[in-house]
Amino acid sequence: MTARKSFAILLFLLLPVGEAVAGVAVKENIEVFFVLEPCRMWSVSDWVETDGLVSMLSPEKKSLDEIEIRTGFFNWVDYLIISEPPMLWWRHAYYWVNTSPGKTTFNTLYFDPYGTLPSAGYPKVDYRLRGAGTFSSLVLSFNQESDGGWLYAGEVTLSTGVYVYQYAVRNPNRAEEYRLSMSSFVVSRQPSSFENTGVTDGKTVSSAKIVLSWAALDPDLSGTLRYKVYLGTNTASMSIIYDGYATTYEVQSLDYGKDYLWQVEAINIYGVSSPSPVWRFKTIERPASGKAFNYPNPFDPNIGPTKIVFDMAQSGSAEVSVYTELGDLCWRKEFDGLLRGANEITYDGRDDAGRILYSGPYVVVIIKRYSDGSQSRDRARLLIIK
Repeated sequence: MTARKSFAILLFLLLPVGEAVAGVAVKENIEVFFVLEPCRMWSVSDWVETDGLVSMLSPEKKSLDEIEIRTGFFNWVDYLIISEPPMLWWRHAYYWVNTSPGKTTFNTLYFDPYGTLPSAGYPKVDYRLRGAGTFSSLVLSFNQESDGGWLYAGEVTLSTGVYVYQYAVRNPNRAEEYRLSMSSFVVSRQPSSFENTGVTDGKTVSSAKIVLSWAALDPDLSGTLRYKVYLGTNTASMSIIYDGYATTYEVQSLDYGKDYLWQVEAINIYGVSSPSPVWRFKTIERPASGKAFNYPNPFDPNIGPTKIVFDMAQSGSAEVSVYTELGDLCWRKEFDGLLRGANEITYDGRDDAGRILYSGPYVVVIIKRYSDGSQSRDRARLLIIK
């Protein structure tokens, strides 16, 4: 395919930002214009190649041949020879999300090489909720001269949802409407009011097992929020550890002595999302002996419980008992479904009858029973101070 030498070729790049929103790609456009001197241009699979030189061209200039290339991979979309410059162009992204309450603004650029104004009732935008049967129309008003054309804009109040829309124009020199492609946008507020209901921000916890839990508000009441949970030791290493609709997630077998960051992203049914603050916690240091231990130690049962941490060589169960130093049994409980590695249980400092123990030293005895029938024993000392 050889370009005619009476005009240049316009290469328009749309660089997308964001991810799919309810089946609709959310994009922000960065407009980059180049001119290709008369040359051969062809499509190779999904790529566009040319044997001409590329140089910058100011955005005000318009070309007669238009090649539209979408995404950073430069996928071939279409090649269209037209006898005049485009009459309309998007003044915003093809696809966008309106997350501000109130009105939705439409705006488009109108071009005409002869300076002919649009016909009465134009330019306009036709829009409707996706799946609805009838389009509504809004005639746009002149706003200002911009980018070598005339900017027309209009506002309308819309309910939340996914909309399809299309700009159209006609002038006295054109018998038929000139229409841009049908596209989409979303009207929805972002999820808000995030709350950390699990590990307290900045708290030191066991590396065995922790439970992350959270809450968020959906201002539009659009349905159940979906959540993505990110975890890492720094902002660059955070990765998704959960993607679903629950508001709690259990994390097992973290490293000892590490600072961790976690964050929740809430996504509504329209695909509109927002992130929570970044919360932090730290795991306890591994004891030099590798034996069972508890933290905090000493502890006051009137203020809060202590955590007893011990390692399991295999999956299985453990019987945990608390004795006085004289050997009197105070409390005993069986814990099933334990995993290989570090495990943690909570002890509230009470005996089997629910009475808070006296201040003083106590001995914790842990009998570990493994899935292969073997068992081992571990001990720790805890101190109660009231």
